[in-house]
Amino acid sequence: MAKEHILIIDDEKGMLQYLSKLLTDNDYEVSLAGNGEEGLQEIERKDPDLILVDINMPKMDGMEFLALVKKDKPHIPVIIMTGYGTVETAIKAMKLG
Repeated sequence: MAKEHILIIDDEKGMLQYLSKLLTDNDYEVSLAGNGEEGLQEIERKDPDLILVDINMPKMDGMEFLALVKKDKPHIPVIIMTGYGTVETAIKAMKLG
């Protein structure tokens, strides 16, 4: 049986390494991207079963990424991660999907 595939997108290398180890140790296949543009490229290679994306990143932030994914690949669940969340940000993310 194939492992579930999780794509992690974060510009902080330490967070990528931490989450990658945690998930691979729990038997998930993991792909990593350092920003939203790289994340979109990863999705073109293989649709993940789940995407974890940081909200604050250069080039393309997590909200822009979420909007693009939900437009082109609405079947992929996306979890937004942030250390700087607000109620407004949460509402905007929920409205985007």
